[in-house]
Amino acid sequence: NHVLDSATAGIFISTPAERNWITDNTILRSKAAGIKVARQIDHRDTNGQVITPTTYRAPGIFISGNYINDTRYFGMEIDQTLSAIVTDNTIEFVDFIGIYLLRSDRIMVSHNTIRDFGQSLHRVPVWQWNTDSNSGIYGDLGTLEATILNNIIVNATSAGTRFGIKITPHPLNVKNKVVQNSIHGSYTYNTIDVPPNKNNTNAANIIDPSPPIEWMTANDFVAHGNVEIVESTQSDDDGDVFRFSSSSSGRSEFGVLLSSNAYYGDESDGHNVDFMVEILSQQQYMNITNGYESEIIVFFAPLGTYSNEVNQNDNEFGGAGGGHEFGSFDDNVIARLRYRILTQFGPGNKHTWFQLDANSATGATSEDGQMTSGFLRIQRKDGKIYGYFISEDLSINEWSPVNSGIDLPPEYATGPMQVGIRIRKDYKTYHNFTVKASMIKSGALIDVPPAPTPAPTTLESTYTPIDFGSAPPPACESTLPQGTSPYETKGIGGGGAMSGLSISPWSDIWFVGTDMGTLFRSDNRGRTWFPVSHLEARYHSILPVSGPVGFTTNPEVMLFAACHNDPLNISSHPCVALRSDDAGLTWNAANVTGGSELSSDGKPLLDSNPKQWVTSLQNNSGYVLASAYEGLYRSLDDGLTWSEVPVPSSHTNSPRGLFLDESIDPPLVFMGTPSGIYIWQDGDEANARQIWNASDSPLLSFSGGRSDESGRVTLSYVDSNIADCDVDSQEDCGAVHIFSDVLNGTEVLALESFTFTKSSQRAYRVVLAQSDADVIYATGARSWERATGTSVWKGLWNTSSVEFDFQLKFLQSDIHNSYAKWPADKLDYSSVGLDLGYWDGGYYTFAVNAKNSNETGGSGNFFLHISRDGGEHWESPFTEYRDSCNTGGIRSAGERWSSAGIEMTSVRHLKFNPFNLLHGYASVADINMLKTLDGGDTWQISNSGFSGINTVYDYAFVSENVIIGVGGNFHDWPHGWYRNPIRGAGGAFISFDTGTSWRRLGQLISINCSNESKDVNCTITDDYGGQDMIRQVLSALYDESDGTLYIGTHAGGIARLAGLGAAIDSGYVDLVDALEWEWINNGLGSLATGLVVPEMKIFNGTIYALLTGDAPYFTNKNITGIYHWDREDQVWTIHRGLLQWPAAVHTDYDLWVYPTSFDIDTTTGAMWMTDMNSYNYLASGIWKSEDGGANWTRVQQYTYPFQVKVVGSRVYVTGEWSISRWGNAAEDDSDWGWGGLLYSDDAGLTWKKNELVPLAANGAGATIDPSDSGKIFYTYFGGGMMYGPVPP
Repeated sequence: NHVLDSATAGIFISTPAERNWITDNTILRSKAAGIKVARQIDHRDTNGQVITPTTYRAPGIFISGNYINDTRYFGMEIDQTLSAIVTDNTIEFVDFIGIYLLRSDRIMVSHNTIRDFGQSLHRVPVWQWNTDSNSGIYGDLGTLEATILNNIIVNATSAGTRFGIKITPHPLNVKNKVVQNSIHGSYTYNTIDVPPNKNNTNAANIIDPSPPIEWMTANDFVAHGNVEIVESTQSDDDGDVFRFSSSSSGRSEFGVLLSSNAYYGDESDGHNVDFMVEILSQQQYMNITNGYESEIIVFFAPLGTYSNEVNQNDNEFGGAGGGHEFGSFDDNVIARLRYRILTQFGPGNKHTWFQLDANSATGATSEDGQMTSGFLRIQRKDGKIYGYFISEDLSINEWSPVNSGIDLPPEYATGPMQVGIRIRKDYKTYHNFTVKASMIKSGALIDVPPAPTPAPTTLESTYTPIDFGSAPPPACESTLPQGTSPYETKGIGGGGAMSGLSISPWSDIWFVGTDMGTLFRSDNRGRTWFPVSHLEARYHSILPVSGPVGFTTNPEVMLFAACHNDPLNISSHPCVALRSDDAGLTWNAANVTGGSELSSDGKPLLDSNPKQWVTSLQNNSGYVLASAYEGLYRSLDDGLTWSEVPVPSSHTNSPRGLFLDESIDPPLVFMGTPSGIYIWQDGDEANARQIWNASDSPLLSFSGGRSDESGRVTLSYVDSNIADCDVDSQEDCGAVHIFSDVLNGTEVLALESFTFTKSSQRAYRVVLAQSDADVIYATGARSWERATGTSVWKGLWNTSSVEFDFQLKFLQSDIHNSYAKWPADKLDYSSVGLDLGYWDGGYYTFAVNAKNSNETGGSGNFFLHISRDGGEHWESPFTEYRDSCNTGGIRSAGERWSSAGIEMTSVRHLKFNPFNLLHGYASVADINMLKTLDGGDTWQISNSGFSGINTVYDYAFVSENVIIGVGGNFHDWPHGWYRNPIRGAGGAFISFDTGTSWRRLGQLISINCSNESKDVNCTITDDYGGQDMIRQVLSALYDESDGTLYIGTHAGGIARLAGLGAAIDSGYVDLVDALEWEWINNGLGSLATGLVVPEMKIFNGTIYALLTGDAPYFTNKNITGIYHWDREDQVWTIHRGLLQWPAAVHTDYDLWVYPTSFDIDTTTGAMWMTDMNSYNYLASGIWKSEDGGANWTRVQQYTYPFQVKVVGSRVYVTGEWSISRWGNAAEDDSDWGWGGLLYSDDAGLTWKKNELVPLAANGAGATIDPSDSGKIFYTYFGGGMMYGPVPP
């Protein structure tokens, strides 16, 4: 958590409390303690006594990894605890005491870093406290048997420190140990003060009273670019604190400090010039970036260098040799020491990298962990350059060398040098460093000559002209076969989680499911796909337990069941199995595992959830097995009827794999469970026996195969002994064991024992084709270190060595080789992978064609990859590359694609540019956005320049080339808690080149931000740099009449940017960047709870906005609705008069608690609005007013409507429709309400539903094709886009 500017404590655990963990939080500027654990004295009983007695002790409190800075009381206040652990925390710049202990027994305080406490002497205190107790760690009365160990306490800036560590001489303060601490700086009283006569221990502490460092001030530097003094010096010795910060990629966001003097260094000391920079803080941006963050560079420059000469924009080209401008910086400096950290989403490799460069030579090193504070030092001595660092974050408390020294050319070995600090952004938008600087050794000083007077320049040479881009060449023709449905899928393909890849052994039919509820079907072996209608079957979002489609001995008959949250608690989400007799086009209920209960629509519910289907490979034999989480079931008529196989539950429960050996009649059944592997002959289950016992290492996976031609049978399993695994796979991993021999079924059945050979191959799962004993596929697990779980190894039977030889056949991204992608000649890259990254962790399911081991594939959170040649080459079968004819077939980021039919992205809006009707822009969760420049034929991700953006929620159009995009870092509005007021990150961005590149729009701070607005602080530095326009934005509107942009935010209401049109017309980027935002919330209600504005539109010159509810409390429910902007009075006026109460809604419920969309019929003036209701779905629906909002009538109940749109005389409403996993749809108000793709041609009197589109349950919006009014785009939450004829 980031806790900023709390008026009391940052985090407060009120005792009594047990086993609370407070870890890895950042707490800045709290008015009381950063972290407090104590009783609340305002909690009193009826006699006025504090409820929690002073004798109580809270057990199991664990406080670790927190960063606390600039608190106005203590860093931590720990009271009444038992055996608490306070470790690895950093506390800086607090008024009184770093860690305050009171009435705490056996507390462990270890490995904390506490700096610059006692600041109350230097500023007006907020609280009264005896400053004579100011200490790094202070044990007050009742500190019993404490261990204070290995802490680092530093006083470098404060005159208000009295002790480093202090235990008061109270009679109860006994048996305390203060050992092995390092205390630096000076203290008014004692560095360590521990009572000697109470069995206390004070030993092996390191005390270093080094003199204060002479820090440099702003007078010692010349600044250029975006550098500011954060804290000005109080005396010459204190120095200044400088901040380098940025929130865009613009030139003005780069900054440099260059010394105003040059330094010779003493000749007697080898011309030693020694420059040190302390990194006080570095803000990390792991929520909006990945990879290396911006870096700090400490450098030496020749005498006569000027700050503008070393402040190049390294994100642009133009440097030496035609490279980046950063090359010009290299040309202008003598030596440089660089430092940057690697940021990762979630767990993964995190390290800090250091590099020293001079005289065309380089030395580098890296350390595990992240250095967010510490020291950098660059030194010239005896003709060499040296670099060093110190970082408590990295447990490096002495100067650590970057390399052994680099020789300087003679002209720089002895002469005067300037010193400096700058940032290298390296394409990152954000950075925020605070630093101090000191000359450790400088020698004689020499003034730098004044800079030459620049020649007069023109506006054109000082301002950056707008580049409006150029049109790309036409996209290539599609080569994919065309489907027969009137609707087709649109997009780039993929983009979300998939599971259950299913490959028919008989025909060209394949299936794959998605976490967004859709089952996709291919009738051409995965070349193209089409959604199975939601009214027939749906896929469950819990992918680890959502299984594949099963095939039978009849090529037309298939089986399916994927609808449980928890397969071992089926009553929580009842499920119905399905059977298709037309190759998966339509589905009907099937009673597979019992059907002891019926669903509400009379279908037989599963008694156990099927995990694996195994069919006989004897065509039309009818034999199929269903392995469920509890039990094994058999059908002899291709799934029409079923019976449970009578074997003990120990043989079947929690299945790990099932293999059918048909070399004998009846066939042999092999079953793997965590406890072992079992065998029996079908029909002779009474003689089932265990052939491998897994008591020492539970089985993770099991599979088997038989080659009819050679007679070989192979069984393989993976144990769970992680001792055989490496550092990338410390869970869900074991060794692959193999039994393989040439035996017929009778011989196998007669074997008394099976000898499995342990291979050197590690894995999570093994998969064999049922008909091939010579090939084993082994894969990693999703829990393995990033991307390593996507590994696919192929084992081939080696007749010479009589064993299986395994080779790596696939790995999406190699974390041990700079995240290198699998080679392009072995993998057909996709847009999601190239534009966003190959970040899959592993496979939910991995499949092999039962009759063809060359056909295989698996899917994870982002990708489906398949191979048709045994793993030599892999396809991305969800997409088609459409720029091949322009690039020679080389696939790259930012290019054009079309969908092969699988889409599961969430597209909220699709808007076409009225200045060019072929240019469309889609709002897409997780991948930012999509654009088309050819009317929807091809699409591309164009996200260059966005920062803090997960989803571009809306667009506005200034011209054919100039586009406004707004969004934020939280996706999925208005679903779940994402509808609540959220500040987030993000903002408004502009593109001058049809969306190819983007830049943040306007200044980051508005001219009238209100601190009453939710999650806004306009006056001080917070987690967003005090910049209130870095926030999530949901809607945008550009008013052509005066060139003003309006945006509706997710918490702060409405802001506008006046003068945008004129600034664009000027032709200069700088004038656009200089525009200032203005908040205009007058009339919208209270800012304190958050103003959420999801839509804005303009009709006949009047601007309208929709104000929705401040979920989850809905305090503004009486003022939600449509507003218009009164330009003269500068106020928003609501169009909400009398709401006619729907007959089915009880008056105890509220109306209009969460409006979602509105539109106005420009012909009739009728207003339309949709809303959702959290408490009563019957209260939500489609509303209409024919008198400007004076009276409103609900014309249709609709449970989750997301968009209403008026097109001519027709009204479209799209949203969700409650449809069960087995295709049972809600039909009316009595059954979860209305939903789906509705439209009305009679002003809302009657409504029709478009059920020709297979995606029926998850609608989000509808957009008529502006180039063909007879066609419509439907957009979906988790279904991308579909395109086809407007409904009749």
